[in-house]
Amino acid sequence: MPLTHCRRHQEDKQFGCELCQSRFCTTSELKRHMRKHTGERPFACKYCGRCFTDYTTRVKHERTHTNERPYVCGTCGKAFTTGYILKNHMLIHSGERAYRCELCDKSFMLPTHLSTHFRSGVHKRHLEKAEMKQVLEQEQKRELKEEEEDSLHI
Repeated sequence: MPLTHCRRHQEDKQFGCELCQSRFCTTSELKRHMRKHTGERPFACKYCGRCFTDYTTRVKHERTHTNERPYVCGTCGKAFTTGYILKNHMLIHSGERAYRCELCDKSFMLPTHLSTHFRSGVHKRHLEKAEMKQVLEQEQKRELKEEEEDSLHI
């Protein structure tokens, strides 16, 4: 495993954003994050010109033009554009349902499915609007964190 990956789990996140509360392990991660605030998008797609804040996102986007699918399921052979999508697909084969609703104990394979469950209004009478919003935000943060961690492994 690369040393920088190991550091991410061992060291304090010493580089902080001056505009928000986010903290990072490396200056390059902070620099990438700052582009969200500045709107800078230096990575342009060579096929359509669409611009992105980071290289990895641009590469993933370019696969939509080339139909490159380097991540292949070892069980069924289906191919995907990102490791994150493959990881989610593998849940179909394992049957794992790691995302559990705290209100009714129903479980889901993907965090987006749990979010959809909340948005459906099934627990509307049990939760105030503010509480519902907080639960949805927590699920969205967890999903984004998983996607970011996955993109670091490309």
